[in-house]
Amino acid sequence: MEKISLMINYLKFRINKRSIILSLTIGLLLSGLQIIQSLIPIMKFGNLFLESPYTKWISIDPFNFSPIILFVLLPLIASIPSGNVLKEDLDSGIFMHIKNKFNLNQIIFGYGLFTFISGFISIFIILTTNFLTYFMFLPNIKPDFLINENLLIIRENTLLVELFYEHPFVHGLLSILLTSIWGGLFAILTCAFSIWIKGKFLSLFSTMIFQIFIMLLNMFLKLPNFVSYVPFDFLRETSPSPTNIKVVFCATFITLFLSVTLLIVGRNKKIVW
Repeated sequence: MEKISLMINYLKFRINKRSIILSLTIGLLLSGLQIIQSLIPIMKFGNLFLESPYTKWISIDPFNFSPIILFVLLPLIASIPSGNVLKEDLDSGIFMHIKNKFNLNQIIFGYGLFTFISGFISIFIILTTNFLTYFMFLPNIKPDFLINENLLIIRENTLLVELFYEHPFVHGLLSILLTSIWGGLFAILTCAFSIWIKGKFLSLFSTMIFQIFIMLLNMFLKLPNFVSYVPFDFLRETSPSPTNIKVVFCATFITLFLSVTLLIVGRNKKIVW
């Protein structure tokens, strides 16, 4: 327990406040831009379509460009706080000093957990801030399928769509939770890639490039009914493409498996030897 406590204290010490501020600044600026873009027409012409936070927040907004930018950059935003910490410690030699005091598996697990938590919290703060801000400007009313039919929130592109119309606040929180978990996964994957990639800059952008690669793959290698397996699509509360909860679970498991595998193999090939 004493060694675990020391490891936790060290990782706390490795938190880079500037990186956290940079990550949150990028995300909150995009969030703020989306809020302004979304509310200006309502302030000008009134709330003609009975809009609510549930139909305007960034994860469901189909009309503005800022949500597209946010979800493209989401892997990068999640990775900025600590995705490169393991690489930095390997390059500086600090890692080898730590290895003399702690079990190697505990160290790798500690870095992985550390990066997951930081990625999760960064995305959670950004999305929660955007979601809750709308309650200051718009009425808390349930979405209506007929009134809000222009948003096309249907079973094909929205996970648990029945819950959205019955309990939209819970549905929004679940969407935030899923996206935040993926923020943590992206951060771990960046940490895993960083062992194998020499350039610090390239390793930081690796998961964003990885997502773009999946986007291109999805254009050519399609699933039945054109269901998307790209995080950019299914992490939004209402996706621009067909979604399926089984595909989401499979994509999540595959990404977690890839991250853990790269960390374990990287530990054996790049660190131990």
